[in-house]
Amino acid sequence: MTPSTRLVVVSSSSVYGAVEPERLPATEDVPLRPLSVYGASKAAAEIAALQWGRAHGLDVVVARPFNHTGPGQSPAYVCAALASQVAAIEAGRQPPVLAVGNVDPVRDVSDVRDIAAGYVALLERGRSGAVYNLCAGEGSSVAELIALLRSLARVPLRARIDPARRRAHDVDRLVGNATRASSDTGWKPRTALLDTLATVLDDWRRRQA
Repeated sequence: MTPSTRLVVVSSSSVYGAVEPERLPATEDVPLRPLSVYGASKAAAEIAALQWGRAHGLDVVVARPFNHTGPGQSPAYVCAALASQVAAIEAGRQPPVLAVGNVDPVRDVSDVRDIAAGYVALLERGRSGAVYNLCAGEGSSVAELIALLRSLARVPLRARIDPARRRAHDVDRLVGNATRASSDTGWKPRTALLDTLATVLDDWRRRQA
């Protein structure tokens, strides 16, 4: 890599951990207090990349994407997990019951295409040495995600709590503020959450077929 080459380091909103309610929506200035090894590894990568940038005159920009989803996502993630079950129910491969874990956590969910556009915007117009949240700026609980998917389903269904799907440690609410990215680059999320979930569900319908 040459010093003039821009490096966009993709971090994660997991670096924030549990943010005090009064500091939400979280800006880039919220202290990093990751709760998971994944979040800690992302925080460490940020620190190392920015330090190298300062020490060696490298052009480094950090992106902190919040939750995002789209076609092709693994069912290890909540939106894909729910959509895969809806598609299975529609196909008659599962009883009309969604097995869910904790439905209370609130997350800031964006369309993967908007987040990818954010990476391009940071690559082209971000400030060297700056950190940027990429997010919708709005929170949705898992229960609200379920309600949206039920509105898209072709058959009636209900949700049932499955204790095995509950996480031992979960952040109650994490919503971000992307004002810095918008001000510096003009980037904004453009896809409504319902439209995003519709694309995820259609993807799982094709897989079931």
